[in-house]
Amino acid sequence: MRKDKSDLRNFAFTFAACLSVVLLIISNIAATKLWNFFGIAMLDGGILSFPLAFVLADAILEIWGKPKAQYIIWCGFVLNIIAVGFLGLVQILPAGEGWENQGAYEAILGFLPRVVMGSLISYLVAQLLNVAVFVRIRKITGQKWLWLRSLGSSVVANIANSLVFCGVVFSGVVDTGAWWSMVGTSCTIMILCEIVLQPVNYFVVGRIRRIVPETKNE
Repeated sequence: MRKDKSDLRNFAFTFAACLSVVLLIISNIAATKLWNFFGIAMLDGGILSFPLAFVLADAILEIWGKPKAQYIIWCGFVLNIIAVGFLGLVQILPAGEGWENQGAYEAILGFLPRVVMGSLISYLVAQLLNVAVFVRIRKITGQKWLWLRSLGSSVVANIANSLVFCGVVFSGVVDTGAWWSMVGTSCTIMILCEIVLQPVNYFVVGRIRRIVPETKNE
């Protein structure tokens, strides 16, 4: 029985870590597409998956604490560098005879290095800010008011993420008005997604606590 619980704890952490990295890689690739948000602003496709990364980060922080949360952040950083390295290597390989999609590959993934640079910098800044603010609020609230530390840390992290990411990726690509519209709209949408996903956050944390009840947080 004790071994079964240990296996479940290991599985829960491993799955959370893998999902966190996968969401980051998906966000990097999806961010190469800009889409029209009801005529209000242009947004990158990564906005659909990136809010989930913040919700997951909050759940990891709540359950496993600061050291393991930071461990996953740095793992995501390194693994994304590896991913973009291999994608870039594939891009420079000579196209096979009769394969006519080299231009399409470069059009999508050729933009990826700049996107990944912006994503990785904004990811580090935002996630480390998220951890710092979350832990600071937790010291005040204890285990109560998960929604407060989750939303409070996410608001700070999302503002930083939007400013840094759009600054690196879209400066000089879109005009100033569109840039600010993109920053404001993406930040607002991600924060609204955080609010909508709070029940999911409570559900995930509650379920994992049944598996890892003794884990101590800082």
